[in-house]
Amino acid sequence: VDHIVGFSQLFGCGHRLVSASYSVVVIDRELTGRPLIENASETEPYSKLCGGSPCTNVLNPAWIPFTENQANTENGGLFLRLATPGCYPTIIGMVPAIRHTEGLKYPRPTAANVLFDGPPGNELANGDDPRATSRPNTKTWYVTYQMNTGSSSKPTRRTVVSSSQTPANISSWKRFPETMFDVDDCGTALWFPDDGEDGSVGKAYAVATFGMLRGGNISLVSSQDGLKTWQDEGVFLRTRPDKWDSRTLSSGPAPVKLADGNWLFLYNVDNLWPVDHPLPLPSFGRCALGWAILDNTNLTNVLARAEEPLVYAQLPWELRGSTNKVVYTDGIRAEGNDTFTVFAGGADTVVEAFRIQVRTA
Repeated sequence: VDHIVGFSQLFGCGHRLVSASYSVVVIDRELTGRPLIENASETEPYSKLCGGSPCTNVLNPAWIPFTENQANTENGGLFLRLATPGCYPTIIGMVPAIRHTEGLKYPRPTAANVLFDGPPGNELANGDDPRATSRPNTKTWYVTYQMNTGSSSKPTRRTVVSSSQTPANISSWKRFPETMFDVDDCGTALWFPDDGEDGSVGKAYAVATFGMLRGGNISLVSSQDGLKTWQDEGVFLRTRPDKWDSRTLSSGPAPVKLADGNWLFLYNVDNLWPVDHPLPLPSFGRCALGWAILDNTNLTNVLARAEEPLVYAQLPWELRGSTNKVVYTDGIRAEGNDTFTVFAGGADTVVEAFRIQVRTA
């Protein structure tokens, strides 16, 4: 049974979110009935590498498949942001899923799960908000995350890329020497829609959120030189002043292909905006999840878009935590039949999962 608790009360509509000929429904809001990973205590942290402080918090889960076939595989893991109780400083880690659990059970993160992918003297991945994907035609896996490449007096937020050809081995990941862009961005996901089923390698794309903090509009960028330089293809998803997503947007995971050839893209909305003097939060809280369907023949053409939040803070671990009223996703796993497991962070305190399905009229 389609299950989206409370939408009829909040928005005066039924359980189906309809735009054009597409609808996206939540078919299981609590896949395991509890969080997949919860915060650790300060006395028994996951690591002590968060700027010399205990890493207790788990945020921003990003699913990474370990096999070349991304469709309907449970062999993979989650990149995570590990943080102090105040959510900063943060580092990146990766935890493999326990096999034969459909990606829904994980061992407790430890220091062995922390990513050290940088050059000598800068090995530790001190970063935020990972997003991960694979490129089967080159047998390469990627994770992007944001680092402060500036100074304490003039910080920056720049996306870096790390890659591996043996993704389950955390020591195999190597960070690119240069950041993706020479401007700040608040989250970027690599995407390879031009790669062919015949093994051909096409132009690389990324969904980027330019801006220092909390997002803005969402742009498409492309690269034809092995992810070294990027061309801005323009904004394709903007905030809408008269809609629920009127404040700031940021990229979720890379778009995933649907049975009809078009693409499902999930995006995050952060309502704590403007940063210096934020407006009161709306009824559905601070961070919530939206969706859009992108045209396979013109990637910046949005065929359909959520008219209400698909998922917002409702469960106890989403309503209260380090940051109240937050659901924020960077991870998605294809199950087949246009059905997907979505991995999200709740209240900057837990990692959770729910199941969605895309349907056409």
